[in-house]
Amino acid sequence: SYTAQSGIRTNQYIDGSYNLPPVKDMLDAYNPQIVIIMLGTNDASANRPAAQVSADLETIIAHVLWREGRPARTYRGAIPVLSTIPPKKDDLQDVQAYNAAIAALARKYKLPLIDFYGEIMKRRPNDWLGTLISGDGVHPSAGNAAADPYANNGEALRNSGLLLRCFLTVQKVKEIAVKALNLPFTG
Repeated sequence: SYTAQSGIRTNQYIDGSYNLPPVKDMLDAYNPQIVIIMLGTNDASANRPAAQVSADLETIIAHVLWREGRPARTYRGAIPVLSTIPPKKDDLQDVQAYNAAIAALARKYKLPLIDFYGEIMKRRPNDWLGTLISGDGVHPSAGNAAADPYANNGEALRNSGLLLRCFLTVQKVKEIAVKALNLPFTG
């Protein structure tokens, strides 16, 4: 399936780039129930203004919610879930501006939000670089990604950015399954 692409910016995700089709085509092909949206890190690297990224995310949200068609668009039925982007070495001000815009969109559209940035800062406010974010200063660290997130009082969630991201995503999907989709979920 098409899920992510290293280096892609929000505007490129809309139009299709890096061998990915446009987002609306991916949604039409797979008809998902839940769509996790975590974009913006590469926009920060390209120095795109937070307002542009916010407008792009709003377009992506519209594609997740609505299927274009003739004579009229129809409700797609998918639930968009926004995620803040992680801290980025030498670029915290842009990241914070983007995350404020992402949180504002979640409030505006009453969408679920995964606060990846906030969870990183809660666990590692002063030493996230090299622990939860890899030494490149951009990507979540992958060490211990297969560890038990509940073992040793969640210690692995303080040391593996990839495990933390996956854990937060699973918890949010579980919450949506129970609250929005009325699915019985145990475990």
